[in-house]
Amino acid sequence: LHRFLCRAAVLGRFSAELCAAAFGPSDAADLIARAADANLFLVRLDAQGRWYRLHHLLGEILRVEVEPDEQRAIARRAALWHRDQQRFDEAIVLALTADDPALAGELIQHAALSMAERGRLATVLGWIADLPEATLWSLPELCVYRAWLLVYNGRFREAIEWGAEISARGLVLDGPQAGLLAGIMVW
Repeated sequence: LHRFLCRAAVLGRFSAELCAAAFGPSDAADLIARAADANLFLVRLDAQGRWYRLHHLLGEILRVEVEPDEQRAIARRAALWHRDQQRFDEAIVLALTADDPALAGELIQHAALSMAERGRLATVLGWIADLPEATLWSLPELCVYRAWLLVYNGRFREAIEWGAEISARGLVLDGPQAGLLAGIMVW
């Protein structure tokens, strides 16, 4: 049970299905039930008892007992699971935790517009800022999204400078992306 909780702590919030996907215990539901019955600082996050998290302090203590390489592997598998469940917020955070910038970049690019439509501009810009520069430049569409997010966030000068950098680097953009960039540049 201790090893299970240490590994679950890497995930932040977790369910039996996520634990099974991220680190493989086929009896994850039973282990969660045992931890809940023993009152091991497990916090239920939904009425159905599907999602849980550990008390924050306990989670921090247990997480450090998992080797960094294993933490990254668990986080990456969890990111893929969340992606498959269309939970992009959690998938992105876990991909960044896993130190997998390529996966994080693809996920951010996929979710950027829908997140921006929900007013999550600062969140998306923060995730983009967490990406290594080489990863960001390998995703031209995300580069253009960043410029537009900067505009919508009121950071006009930064958006124009970023747009100029995109142009100077000669990124290959499809028609709509080229149009978006052109719109920024005539701002």
